[in-house]
Amino acid sequence: MWSLVLISIVTSIVLSLTLVPLVRAFCRHFGIIDKPDAVRKLQTDAVSLGGGLAVFGSVCLTFAFVLLGDRYLGSGLLGSLDRRWHVLFYAAAALMLVGFADDAFTLRGRQKLMLQILIAIAMVGGGTVVQSIQFVGFQLDLGIFAYPLTVVWLLAAINALNLIDGADGMASTAGLVISGGLAILCIHTGAFLGAAVAAALCGSLLGFLVFNRPPATIYLGDAGSMVIGLFVGVISIWGSVKGSTLLSFAPLLMLSLPLFDSIVAILRRVLTGRSIYATDRGHLHHRLLDRFSHPVMLGVVAGLTGITSFASILSVRFSQQWIAVLGVGLVFAILVLARLFGNAELKMLVRRTAIFGESLMILSHRSPLQVHQKTVQLQGNRHWDSIWQSLVEFAIDRELAKIKLDVSIAWMQEGYHGSWERSRLPEKSQQLIIKLPIFLGERLVGKFELIGDASKASTEGVLDQLNDRFLELRSQIRRLIDTVESEIAFVEAGESASESEFSYAAGTGSFGREANGKALAPLPPLRNHSVAEPVSR
Repeated sequence: MWSLVLISIVTSIVLSLTLVPLVRAFCRHFGIIDKPDAVRKLQTDAVSLGGGLAVFGSVCLTFAFVLLGDRYLGSGLLGSLDRRWHVLFYAAAALMLVGFADDAFTLRGRQKLMLQILIAIAMVGGGTVVQSIQFVGFQLDLGIFAYPLTVVWLLAAINALNLIDGADGMASTAGLVISGGLAILCIHTGAFLGAAVAAALCGSLLGFLVFNRPPATIYLGDAGSMVIGLFVGVISIWGSVKGSTLLSFAPLLMLSLPLFDSIVAILRRVLTGRSIYATDRGHLHHRLLDRFSHPVMLGVVAGLTGITSFASILSVRFSQQWIAVLGVGLVFAILVLARLFGNAELKMLVRRTAIFGESLMILSHRSPLQVHQKTVQLQGNRHWDSIWQSLVEFAIDRELAKIKLDVSIAWMQEGYHGSWERSRLPEKSQQLIIKLPIFLGERLVGKFELIGDASKASTEGVLDQLNDRFLELRSQIRRLIDTVESEIAFVEAGESASESEFSYAAGTGSFGREANGKALAPLPPLRNHSVAEPVSR
């Protein structure tokens, strides 16, 4: 079987090296490219999308070649394909088309999710159902939850690699290490067909990485990252035992690193009050790039996924699932304790949990005197604390109940979150809520929220007073915006503005700017679209 795996890897590498340039030329010809926008896409040149077509084509051709060779040369190790395998490749083809449509035309998030759900349901209908899970010697029967939980796992796998595909070579590196580990694991469990497909996927990604390493000339796109996730998610089920009804938990842990990135991203957005679809530069690869060069970052990712994959293989080889758990724990500890990733989100979660627990214990008559405050520098190093402290002083002076500042300047890798609130908020019917979005130019980069007691005289005219407070903070905001604006001007115009002067126009919340005596286009970083009204139940 090892010879077939080696043949799969070599064949897929050759096919990938052949197909990728063809797909790259095709996508460039028809304009299916990723253009820089100085916000999220910071590459200097347009890069072809659709690399997933080449990867998927390489996997399919390699698998067909190895399968036919095994069948007609008489070894018979792979046997015959059952219905589940046909469904898998049809589902992967459908998912590739969905991803390619998103790459070419940009689908809405909910549209893409709905199509993913339908494809996952088709996989479950084709026989991929996890009826029970085996973990550390215990077996849990899922019963009626078997079908929905299998769909949830497939969706998680599909999107895990998709979400980390934000830097050159990131998803390719993680995918080839995980698929290589799955190939070895499948050999140990006797799932030889799974080993052949995983090996073909590993070789295809290795060939693709030649063109996807920094600086990349082609991206996987959703057409590639989602298909890789589907293959990995399904083979991790099928490769645990000879069948998909009983699932060993260890193979799933190979995906723990990309899943950790996804979970932390969702947690960060929920805890800061952002939409889960909001973009930021707080993903694993962004944080690692803050500390390391791009090649070193890819090496770190390969090493971390290698640890989880190796631990999973050992756990299956020796039937000791705690080894896989130990490997995952080691990776998480390295990331959090070394402050590489996840530590800020963990602090916010601990704080939120502590506040909730304290609210259950605190005496009712003392609760208004209790105040909870927490600030987190999610990304970047610009000094928002002075601005935040001025807002806290304003909240105390006006006897407000809660304020929150959330800033996410994605293209500058800058993020800040501050919250201050009293233990007891006013009743819903008595709450005065004001929300102020913060703009840089036409780009929404943050928001400020406050809650006051509408029945108190201290909240009367709070909107006008808040505007006055922003005027008082002009010099602080000016310095902060000056730093950001200089970098924006460099990205957009190819030159940085020096000796910039800013003036604040009261009533409009806009900034004008001059650089080197030359008037530049107005830049309104603050526009106050407020909502100030009592909220009824």
